[in-house]
Amino acid sequence: MALLREIRNELRGLRADLAERKRGVLAPADLAKLKLLLPAIYADISDLSFTVASLQESVDLVPGAPLRQALATCGAGRAIGKLLRRGAGHDIECLRLHQVGNDSTGNVWMVQKGAEKHERHALA
Repeated sequence: MALLREIRNELRGLRADLAERKRGVLAPADLAKLKLLLPAIYADISDLSFTVASLQESVDLVPGAPLRQALATCGAGRAIGKLLRRGAGHDIECLRLHQVGNDSTGNVWMVQKGAEKHERHALA
């Protein structure tokens, strides 16, 4: 009986691993939005860390900026946060998004060129 329980637990673990891998594939709509958003973020703040709230505050200062247009295309704050979570770790337009922490306003993110390892930076 102990062997059967061990096999059952191993199968459950394998199923969980497979389910997680399936979630790692970006939907075409997410990919299209991230192709607009990540280059705009990188052009605006380079590889400095940011939160969705800090991005939204910064675009209020510069009307008509490409970042403002990209954020408007991607939706409201929570929708953008969820999009970033789904896009974390994927290479998109030679850029990679990393979650580097969190603060009182939400997750802290960083966009970097290529697949370089990320370091923690001060908030932008």
